[in-house]
Amino acid sequence: MMPEKKQSQLIFLSFLCLFVYEFAYILHDAELDINSDNYFILLYVTIGCLIALMAKTEWKMDIPRPALVMFYLMLAWNFVAIVHGMITANGYQDYKNTLIHTGGGLSLIIPLAMMAGMCFEWSGRMIRLCLLIFLLSFFAIPLAVKYFNEIYPRIVTPVAFFILLIPFLKAKDRLVVLAVAVVAVGIGLTWRANVLRIGMSVGFLMLYYFRSLIGSALLTIAQVAIFVVPLYFLYEGINGKSIFANDDDKEYNVVTNGEESNLAADTRTILYEEVFKDLVTTESLWLGKGSNGKYKTELDFELLAELGDERPSVEVGFLKILIHTGILGMLIYTVLLGMAIFYGTWRSANFLSKMIAMFLAAHWLMLFIENSIDFSMYFYFSWFAVGLCFSEKFRAMSNDDIRNWVRGVPVETEEES
Repeated sequence: MMPEKKQSQLIFLSFLCLFVYEFAYILHDAELDINSDNYFILLYVTIGCLIALMAKTEWKMDIPRPALVMFYLMLAWNFVAIVHGMITANGYQDYKNTLIHTGGGLSLIIPLAMMAGMCFEWSGRMIRLCLLIFLLSFFAIPLAVKYFNEIYPRIVTPVAFFILLIPFLKAKDRLVVLAVAVVAVGIGLTWRANVLRIGMSVGFLMLYYFRSLIGSALLTIAQVAIFVVPLYFLYEGINGKSIFANDDDKEYNVVTNGEESNLAADTRTILYEEVFKDLVTTESLWLGKGSNGKYKTELDFELLAELGDERPSVEVGFLKILIHTGILGMLIYTVLLGMAIFYGTWRSANFLSKMIAMFLAAHWLMLFIENSIDFSMYFYFSWFAVGLCFSEKFRAMSNDDIRNWVRGVPVETEEES
C-alpha cells in the first residue's frame, strides 16, 4: 500500500498543477500576454498523480462493486473515444485538441479525479490549499475589474463545493468561503451558470440546518425531479418548444468591463439544434465522434480556417458528451452519477454525504444548461464529490468525524481503531 504521506502529496500536487494551469488559461482568456499552451505539461502531472493513486492504493476495497464496474466501464468507453479521436485526427489542430486541449481528449480523463475522493483521508492538504487560494483571491479583484470580470469567479470555482462544507469549517474559514461566494456572484454576473451553481449550493447548505426534518425519501424525490426535468424539456425541445427561448423579448442587461450583456439572452437553443442535426446526419448519435468530434455550425464563432464550418467545442455539457461518446456514453455517465447519488443519500451516516448527493444531482441538471465537459477545477471537484459518495469509509463517518476531517484532524479508519 502507498504510504499515507505519499497519497497526501499526490492529491495536493494533482490539484495544485491543475490550478496553476487554469490560472494561466484564465489570464490568457483575459487577453493578457500569457500562452496557456506552454503549461500543458502541468495537466499531465495531474493525470500522473491520479493514475498513481488509482494503481497503488487500496481504494477498490472501499467502493461498492457495482460502482467499481461502472467506473471501469466509463474509463474504457472514454479510452475508446480517445483512440477514435487519434485515428480520425486530420492535422495539427486535431492532435492538439486530443492531447493538449482541456475540452478535447483530456476532458475524457477527468473522471480519474474520483481517486482524490476515494482517498479522502489524505486530502486535507488540498482542502487547506483551496482555503488559502480563496483568501488570496481577493487580490485578484482589481485584475477582474480592469481586464475580464470572470477572472475572479473562475479562479475560485471550487467555492460551489466548499459552500457545502461551511457547517464543518472553522469560523474564519466560513467567513472566507461566504465572502468569496458573494464576490464571485457580484463580479461574475455574466457567468450565469456559475451564479446558478453557487445559488443551488447555498440552497443545499440550508438543508443542513433543517436536517432533522428532512429524510432520505424526501431528498430522493427532489433528486428524481431534478433528473426528470431536463429530460422533459429536452423532449419538449425536440418537439419545437425550447425552454431557453425568450418569448417576451425581455432584456436584463449588465455592463462589465465596458461591454453590455443580456442575462436573459437565449444562447442555447441553436446549439441543441445544430448538434443534434449534425449527429443525426453523420449517424453518430449513439456512439459519438470520439475526442476530436466536431459539429457543423452556421454561426460566426471565428473558427480557424482549417476547421471550416466545423466547431470542436460546445458550451453545453450534455451536448459535449453526445459529440464525444454518444448516447451510450451519456447513459454510462448518468448511471454512474445516479449510483453516487443513491449511495450518498441512502447509505450514509453523515449529512454531508446527502448534501453532496444533491450537489451531484444539480451537476447533472447543469449539464443541460452549461457545465461543458472540461479538464478543470470544477470537474475535478465534481468527481472528487463522486468519490466521496462511493467511499464506504467516508459514508460511515459521523458529522463530528466530518468536522474533524475538514479541519485537518487525522481521520481514524477502522483498521486504525
